[in-house]
Amino acid sequence: MIRKFSRKKKIIVVVLSLLLIVAGFLIWRHFTKAPKYTLAAAKFDSIVETVSETGNVTTAGAIPIYSTTTGMVEEVFVKNDEDVLENDILFKVKSTATKLEQDTALSAYQTSKNTLEAAKSTQLSLQADMFGQWDIFKELAESDDFETEAGTPKYNNRAVPEFHIPEKDWLAAEANYKNQEKVINQAATKVSADWRAYQATQDSQVSAHIDGQIKNLSVAKGDLVSVPTALTLANTPPALVLVNNDVDTIIKLNINETDANKVRSGQSVKVEFDAISGKIFSGKVDRVDSLTFSVSQNVVKFAVYIKLDDKLDLIKRGMTADVDITVASKDNVLTVPSSAVKPFKGGKAVRVIADNGEIEFIPVEVGSKGGGKVEIISGIKAGDQVVVTLANDQVERSSGLF
Repeated sequence: MIRKFSRKKKIIVVVLSLLLIVAGFLIWRHFTKAPKYTLAAAKFDSIVETVSETGNVTTAGAIPIYSTTTGMVEEVFVKNDEDVLENDILFKVKSTATKLEQDTALSAYQTSKNTLEAAKSTQLSLQADMFGQWDIFKELAESDDFETEAGTPKYNNRAVPEFHIPEKDWLAAEANYKNQEKVINQAATKVSADWRAYQATQDSQVSAHIDGQIKNLSVAKGDLVSVPTALTLANTPPALVLVNNDVDTIIKLNINETDANKVRSGQSVKVEFDAISGKIFSGKVDRVDSLTFSVSQNVVKFAVYIKLDDKLDLIKRGMTADVDITVASKDNVLTVPSSAVKPFKGGKAVRVIADNGEIEFIPVEVGSKGGGKVEIISGIKAGDQVVVTLANDQVERSSGLF
């Protein structure tokens, strides 16, 4: 019949036949070729479990130094990286306040100081009143009408108003005396604030609080400086930072609650810095917070503080650090490569090759993880071959070609 076809139809028939042959061959290959596996034997080995997290250097002992006067810098006596002693003069500031501003600030300070003294005097009067009310109530309570000869209270008699009124007078006097302590504290705070405000209108010399080294010097002769307030402090850079070189280098990490339970003081750590390539630093876990103040997107994290073994100038405050904490180390335990362990029915399993050549999942109980290995507590034995990688994704043969 094909002989009667035109040349064009013959070509179409031949092409379709070839396509059917190729498709049949591919289908046959699809259903007959065996998956390619990479296998590894379960073996006894050492395993080191680590917790890894990124944090920042928060070295303590770095004290920001601000000007105590609003004015112009007259003289700077220090340079960056220079060592200074406590009470050494760092820089001098000439106040730009007018005479009126100085007098107003002084008047405010003197007023608040007088208010504090008046509050203390009032407290003494309230104390005397409290003692007087106590004596009145005590004498009444110990009288024959309200107490037996044996000193036992006559509760029925004490239910009358003539007993309770003196008692309440004493309690009220006691409360007034105690509340006056709050008034005194508020007045004392006002005195401190007004004193600082007055000092800000005066020429000043800013001195070192501690022995240390000068860092981040940001002022020079002729610069205008101001005294930061509670509202502006966060956005006001300090004139300089005084660093105590005897303080340890500390790195702060925020670790999720699961890993935080594994971290303990004294555990060894390895640290790498983005800004210092090619070097690994050692240290130890210094402390772990037991309370959390960090919850983000329902993830609870705890602060962990790492102390480095070395104090080096090239490690600077604020640097980003990648930290590996060794939380467990075990010898002679059964292990398999990490990639061999897969999620399976809510737990973990490894894949093995069954006698028929098919993939079979074997549930296992896992322990520590680290260094690309997982501890196997139960499920398989040493020498068992497990699938590490699968060259094609056909764990079960599919019913179609594509």
